[in-house]
Amino acid sequence: MSIYYATGLPSVPVGGVKQVFRHAQVLAEAGWDCRVLGLSTSKAPGWLTSRIPISTVRRTRVRRLGDRLARVHRRLWPGDLDPLSEFDHPRGVEILTEGQPGSVPLRSTDVLVLPEHLGMSLRRPRVDCRTVIFNQNVHYMFSGLSPGGSVKGSLCADESVPSIVVSQHNYECLRHAFPNREIHLTRNGIDGRHFFFEPAKKKKQQIAYMPRKLPNDLAHVLAMLELRGCLEGWSLCPIDGVSEGQAGQMMRESLVFLSSCSIEGFGLPPLEALLSGCVVVGYTGMAAGEFLDQATGFPIAQEDRLAFARQVETLLAELAAEPDAYLARAAEIAARLRDEYSLERERAAILKAWRQLAPDHDPERTP
Repeated sequence: MSIYYATGLPSVPVGGVKQVFRHAQVLAEAGWDCRVLGLSTSKAPGWLTSRIPISTVRRTRVRRLGDRLARVHRRLWPGDLDPLSEFDHPRGVEILTEGQPGSVPLRSTDVLVLPEHLGMSLRRPRVDCRTVIFNQNVHYMFSGLSPGGSVKGSLCADESVPSIVVSQHNYECLRHAFPNREIHLTRNGIDGRHFFFEPAKKKKQQIAYMPRKLPNDLAHVLAMLELRGCLEGWSLCPIDGVSEGQAGQMMRESLVFLSSCSIEGFGLPPLEALLSGCVVVGYTGMAAGEFLDQATGFPIAQEDRLAFARQVETLLAELAAEPDAYLARAAEIAARLRDEYSLERERAAILKAWRQLAPDHDPERTP
């Protein structure tokens, strides 16, 4: 049995793609035959460091022609074909893996792990193999559905297909919609090599944020703060297009992190900031509410820009008056969350899920 985690491979950092590689890495290190299956390309993005070999579906003649037309002239071709169309080939599916000669067929004993973000267009492939949905954001699974429309026909709405989720919020939403579905919770862990608190290192009067997350909200909040003179003496630190290591360093140097999560399936950035000793203020995107609350930071009602700006203004004034008290509190929060969201706990949850999904193929039980 081989496990194929299917995903796009974008050129910019995406937390969900990082988690796909994390799952594959955990399983491969434990002896499972697990690979990442690139839906659009077989080339690993430069921002991601991983030892997992990337597989891809052997292109059909029509798909190869479409890719060439798309490169030559977009007007001649509407864009990429349905990323799952290759799995409907009547002669079966052949898988190519980097560093390995030839191709291997996708077998009935193999497991194809599909992403939820395809929404209502996600359907069961015609190829004869098992399917699992890696549902990292339940708010995507009904994408493309009009109000009052039927969910019938979508694989996301097929209660017989097991799902893997990454947060308590995801789990509760999915369990409410599908009471009888097989659901496995593998809460995301954070790499402590990149995101950690350095008590000996003095933080700068610096405000970090991720500009790709709700940029209009961030622009509005920062503009109000500038107009009121609140940013004098503070430097801004946009975290964008950098590696995990660079992002961690920027957070460790920053005293404040602005969380501009949209509706999330987990919300990695505010957790990474908390572990790096930042005082975090902003949106939870629903899912991040399991770790960003009144005890750990300053959560703001989603998209309430005025409340966001007012809270940051108050916070900056208090930090200027009593920075040591906030740093001591940040250290305690980082220590507690480091254990709760460790990679070790995530690894144990991933292996537990797959031992239940495929008990006959557990490398530790199979001679």
